[in-house]
Amino acid sequence: MGTTDLNFHNKIAKLCFEHFNLLPKCGKPKENEWTILSCIVQEDEDTANSSFHEKNLLGSDEFDDVEKKKIKLEENDIYRTGAKCLESDVKQDLHLEGINYHVTGVVRIKPGRGVRTLSVSCSDKLAKWCHLGIQGALLSILLKEPIYLSSFTIAGGTPFDKEAMERALFHRLGDVQLEHPYHRSRMILEQASFTFSFSKSDEKKPCPSSITWLKINNSKKIQFVDDLSNLSYKNAKLYSKQYQKSWTILKKSFKVWTVKIGTFQIRGRSLIRDVLNYALAAGYRQIDTAAVYGNEEDIAPSDQGDSALRALENSVRNLDCGYLDLYLIHWPGAHGVPGNHPNNIKLRTSSWTQLIKGVQQGLVKDIGVSNYTIRHLNEILSKNYDIKPAVNQVEWHPHCHQSDLKKFCEKEGILLQAYSSLGGSNNPKLISDPVVVEIAKKLEKSPAQVLLQWALQQKVGIIPKARSREHIEANIDLNFTISDEDMNRLSSLKTEERYAWDPKTII
Repeated sequence: MGTTDLNFHNKIAKLCFEHFNLLPKCGKPKENEWTILSCIVQEDEDTANSSFHEKNLLGSDEFDDVEKKKIKLEENDIYRTGAKCLESDVKQDLHLEGINYHVTGVVRIKPGRGVRTLSVSCSDKLAKWCHLGIQGALLSILLKEPIYLSSFTIAGGTPFDKEAMERALFHRLGDVQLEHPYHRSRMILEQASFTFSFSKSDEKKPCPSSITWLKINNSKKIQFVDDLSNLSYKNAKLYSKQYQKSWTILKKSFKVWTVKIGTFQIRGRSLIRDVLNYALAAGYRQIDTAAVYGNEEDIAPSDQGDSALRALENSVRNLDCGYLDLYLIHWPGAHGVPGNHPNNIKLRTSSWTQLIKGVQQGLVKDIGVSNYTIRHLNEILSKNYDIKPAVNQVEWHPHCHQSDLKKFCEKEGILLQAYSSLGGSNNPKLISDPVVVEIAKKLEKSPAQVLLQWALQQKVGIIPKARSREHIEANIDLNFTISDEDMNRLSSLKTEERYAWDPKTII
């Protein structure tokens, strides 16, 4: 949907403003306050109904974009929402209090980018909507599928530079990889003559209140947070984590890595083909494999350091798919190098820089790691690479749930993905645990399904391995909920045991 017809954009602006006035909430801007409202209007059926919105009309208050910020406006400053607009050549630590101090919303903690005093902070949010269709506060639960936006209406009364906005959006959308049925189209950006009553140009005081989504009893609730304009940076980040915990995304892929089919110890072209055919029919869309599994060439017609890029190229060639969605460094140690040898650190660093090249060359959309501890992850993050790990795949189940590692990954925006969710391949201790069996019987599910759902309810991805059609279908049939009480029982099993490798032995 997109047109340059001004009447059309006026209609959209008016519709959004009327919708804003109907929202059942308090704390709207007063006469001397301003805010920005952002809505998405769709003509298709890809949206869900809610108590706040009708089908085909999604409203996302830009309170969310400016959430919990602290800001001091100056006479010569463009009215900011989240974009970092420094006065002249003033240099200042972005995280410290001062004339240019602020904290942006829950989705993006970092200050906005753009041309000084010409940037509009919502360009980042709009770009992310275009990218994944899940970034708005309300969008994150109302959209059933990702969307690609091609038409933008800016209401009158909002000072912004069209050229700067277009440049910002085009720049942010340049690397977006669209998948069928989405296709890139010419972006339309127009300003309507319809003016919002709460215009940024009316007064210089932003509305101090905010709307945010919080996770309450495993469901997302809208909550109005009043008067957080004086919130400290530290506390703002704590509030932000409430939202960040509830939605994990990968930066450049449309897919959120939740349930994948595992292929460890499944070999032979005939067996692999049967497994994948069953999996695709059941609804799986991601496949987990590794060079050390010895089955890459069967899925489609131990390298570290500088060899990592060559290993990626070999995987793409073996899988015969043109590019990969996700590629992981399988182990923090290098083959043939003792676990306590410092060469492991050097080779990990080299491996990561090589995989970044793989992303830049289009061989892979996202990169991550496997079996990395907090220390190993900090090693990468401390170097401030342009790309940080999207996923950390580790052993994770009720007998080995590494809570500190999970919290760390959530804080850093790294998706934790579990392997060995059912315990050891030849060790039934976990899957036959009396508590697991009891809960499974109560829910009329298998113990395996309970263990997999236990992970998913904690926003941990899973990669269950299965050979038979029955098990493949059961492992993705997880449309049920484990009660908070039973979740706590599973998380409190007294047995602590690893069924795979221990990466803590690697320096």
